[in-house]
This record gives sequence, structure tokens and C-alpha cells, in this order.
Amino acid sequence: MTTDEQILEMLTGLYIQSLRNYDLLALIANKLGAEVVELSKLHQEGQVLCPDPALIINDEKDTLVT
Repeated sequence: MTTDEQILEMLTGLYIQSLRNYDLLALIANKLGAEVVELSKLHQEGQVLCPDPALIINDEKDTLVT
């Protein structure tokens, strides 16, 4: 594996880990009363630049499944 491939693999892992950290922060915010479903909608509308949280949202009840 070349140095460039190793760097790319490391950066990919860091990106995935940062997304999981974001998901944890969204779960904590949800427990504190924040509207994570609304946050997810902002992502889908393109109003937030980072990727959509990888959370499961019950579309029927419009709630976060924890």
C-alpha cells in the first residue's frame, strides 16, 4: 500500500468516526429536548453543510427511534 493510499484510508476512517460523533451529539441533544427530527430536515433541505445524521426516524410519528 502506498503512502497516498494509507493517508486516504486514514482520512476515510476519521471522516466516518466524526459522523458517528455527530450522531452521538444529536442523540444527547435529543435527550435534552432538541428537535433532532427538525435537524435532520435541515440537512435534507441542504441548509446544514455536514452530512445528515445516520439516525433512524420513524416517518409515521415523525420521531427519533432510539
